[in-house]
Amino acid sequence: MGDMDNPPKGKQFLFCEHFIQTLNGTLSSKLAKYKGANDNIHAVNASRLLRIPKIQEYLKERYSDVAMKSDEVLPGPKIGSTPARERTGVQLVIRGE
Repeated sequence: MGDMDNPPKGKQFLFCEHFIQTLNGTLSSKLAKYKGANDNIHAVNASRLLRIPKIQEYLKERYSDVAMKSDEVLPGPKIGSTPARERTGVQLVIRGE
């Protein structure tokens, strides 16, 4: 039973999309244009929204869409690759030794 066919509407949808990007409920509440005079009100509102089953299911499905799979992990630097100072032109200088 997926909620992707019936996603949250209006501000709840905006809250979810901002939450996926920021992982910050307070900021997501502000960005979704919920009313609130200060961060405490937005934090309480975010807590309330994150307890709604429809929002929980939507976030769970969206995270599975945007999450990196184990076979998609970015490779690290190759052994013997060019040192960072040569790639960036930045060199660390330590004085007083």
